[in-house]
Amino acid sequence: MRWLGWPLLSMLLLVGATGHAGPTQPRPPSREVVEPFGQKTFSLNFEGNQRASVVAIGDGRTFMGLYIYDRHGNCVARDDVGDSPTRDDLAAEWFPPELGPYSIDVVNLGRTFNQFWIAIR
Repeated sequence: MRWLGWPLLSMLLLVGATGHAGPTQPRPPSREVVEPFGQKTFSLNFEGNQRASVVAIGDGRTFMGLYIYDRHGNCVARDDVGDSPTRDDLAAEWFPPELGPYSIDVVNLGRTFNQFWIAIR
């Protein structure tokens, strides 16, 4: 099942590269580390009325969660449900109503670190 995540990440990168949605300042995909029971936060401005999406693919060590918050602290999208094969494969999509800042939190729910790739479009 783990192999399903890489095609999803590749597809997001290809589709995101051709569209105009997403952050106002493009952010290339990156490899990140989140500590045990910790979180990694990304803060970006997103265009209004356009699709925004995040995909994170972990290394399989722990369960993880993905949460997106607007400027008022409202959770506008999330992915924190997983079974054993997809415990750290995360994806979320939302449509910001207006230009503004959003906070993207990748949360590690396990006792060991997790390395993950993240693409934000």
